[in-house]
Amino acid sequence: RFWVIGSRFLPNTYNLKPRTYRAFTLVELLITVAIFSIVSIAVYATFNSGMTVWRRAKDTNAQERQFLLKIEKLSRELRQAFNYNDIVFSASKNRIQFSSVIDSDICRIIYSFDENKKILFRSSDKLADILAADKKELEPKFSSYLSDIDSLSFSYLILDLQKKAYIWQEDWKQNYLPIAVKLSITVKDKTYATTIIIPAA
Repeated sequence: RFWVIGSRFLPNTYNLKPRTYRAFTLVELLITVAIFSIVSIAVYATFNSGMTVWRRAKDTNAQERQFLLKIEKLSRELRQAFNYNDIVFSASKNRIQFSSVIDSDICRIIYSFDENKKILFRSSDKLADILAADKKELEPKFSSYLSDIDSLSFSYLILDLQKKAYIWQEDWKQNYLPIAVKLSITVKDKTYATTIIIPAA
């Protein structure tokens, strides 16, 4: 309603309703509490998982960490393996030779396990040095890579077309790369096993 005063209209302030303030309902409050609880649980789970990893890393001694790092290096080199005419991929239960890239250089890498000495030896020769040897085959220069190994074995994944199935074999005589390489190492009655997929296969 408006009051007419002269030619002006003024609102009737006597009939205005008082301003009301809206509060949270019980449902909204319960939803907020539920969301807060879920977020809290997620944060706690992440924190607890991090603490578990930290405890495991703390319990692992320096020697074992160094051992695992070398296994990871071997795996990384195998993942980068590819076929090259001058470096033939050849492998057996205790020895593997392949070409890979190290610091932008194509290299021939050989890992060979000596059962008597219980040592895994490693050799890395650049392709340029191999070609520079001309017709003479460049002898690999081995150095100790892992020691005190109780047992070590390589196995290789192949697709058997006759059986139409994937099988693991200990020797590799094919002229192409295996689909994957399985490495099993036993040190102080503790066995480490890993499967390395070769993308270039």
